[in-house]
Amino acid sequence: MGGNETFKAQLVENRFIVWNPEEGRKLYGLGYYGKPLGIPKPKTADFDAPLLLDMLEAFYLAEKGLLKVYVDGKELNLSQLRKKALKT
Repeated sequence: MGGNETFKAQLVENRFIVWNPEEGRKLYGLGYYGKPLGIPKPKTADFDAPLLLDMLEAFYLAEKGLLKVYVDGKELNLSQLRKKALKT
């Protein structure tokens, strides 16, 4: 899956946002992860918008080493992410 590339997401409430549209397109192209902001049913990965991920997608991608999640500029490790997942 995806080689050595990792993507960055920011946790905002219970949503994960990949702000960089290029990263979002690549991540979406890997397996239709997430939804581009403002595009309800994208036909392709050709969009120029942030990508929204839900908790399950973000946790799975983080476990696979594809996603790094940040809160207030600090990276969460898997244990911290798991605790957040259990609270929702």
